[in-house]
Amino acid sequence: MRLLKKFFVLWLALTLVGSLILAPSNALAEKKSGTVLINLTQVAFILGVQWGSGVLTMNNGKKYHFKISGLQAVGIGASQMEASGRVYDLDKVSDFEGTYMSFKTDASVGGGAGYLSLKNSRDVMMILETTLQGVSLTVGGNGMEIRFE
Repeated sequence: MRLLKKFFVLWLALTLVGSLILAPSNALAEKKSGTVLINLTQVAFILGVQWGSGVLTMNNGKKYHFKISGLQAVGIGASQMEASGRVYDLDKVSDFEGTYMSFKTDASVGGGAGYLSLKNSRDVMMILETTLQGVSLTVGGNGMEIRFE
């Protein structure tokens, strides 16, 4: 039990540090490139998986459909997430594809709402408003792979 408590405290600390690094306020200085809509299914028991799809709409109105797959650390439950938000610092559409990382702590029973910041290795950032349906508890890192259809 003591080891589990230490593990939880460590993940909580990492989550808080990660949240500060990827905080939504950082995007205010970034260049808005477009918007995104995402539908995601998440299932976890300690380690979790997630999959879904979305649409990127560039500032010029052009739309790009994509698929999402990924892993999450330290979670339990199953939920559906709908997210919408802005994309920043996307100079070339091809830079949108890749692995996005986030750090979060959230809990949902029935439903909930929140915010999520994601950033990939090409410094493309998404700031999303999220709505969850289902039962879930997530503490820690998230990695999502995005590929165009």
